[in-house]
Amino acid sequence: MGTTPVAGALLPTGINAEIQPAIVTDLKSIQAYVGGTIDAVRHQLENDTVIVGYCHDEGLLLDMEMNWFASALFGQELRGPVVLVSGTSPQGEYDGDNYDLPHVVYDYLTTQFTTHVANTYNEAMLMSVALATSLREGIIDKSDVKRLSDAMDHAAETGDTSEFVAVLGEFEKRVDEEIVVRDAKQLISEAEEFLNGGK
Repeated sequence: MGTTPVAGALLPTGINAEIQPAIVTDLKSIQAYVGGTIDAVRHQLENDTVIVGYCHDEGLLLDMEMNWFASALFGQELRGPVVLVSGTSPQGEYDGDNYDLPHVVYDYLTTQFTTHVANTYNEAMLMSVALATSLREGIIDKSDVKRLSDAMDHAAETGDTSEFVAVLGEFEKRVDEEIVVRDAKQLISEAEEFLNGGK
């Protein structure tokens, strides 16, 4: 890691955060962005460019805020701000040095990728609320949540979503049935109240 300035990107934490340009010069500059000691994660893109993310080495232990951008990009839970650079030299080699993040990668991250992460986050939050409500209302129990979690883990590890889709479909059916039953009970109650003269 030299002192020549490298153009990268800062992947911040937070719900309404936006990816920002970052200039990396040396270890201290990276530590300033991430807030302490660093660790590196890597990901090879389809065009063989290796991107390197520098994150706080103890982000999880310190319970730093979830980094939705970096977690989605690197396929693992990452906490705290992450600085992104290219690890691929102009000659196309991965040699352990930092290089400018290609403009096309930065443009993708700040447009399509940001939209994808926002949509995924919104879907995850909606699912969390639905599960919490279903659990609270007794439609599902903790063993059901474990089944869904295991199916999600299996899908993430293998790419096979069939079990996850089946479990989710079963939950959806149970929720629909519960809503129908509750609506029917409410209608019956309202009908009885009407027939009894509103008493």
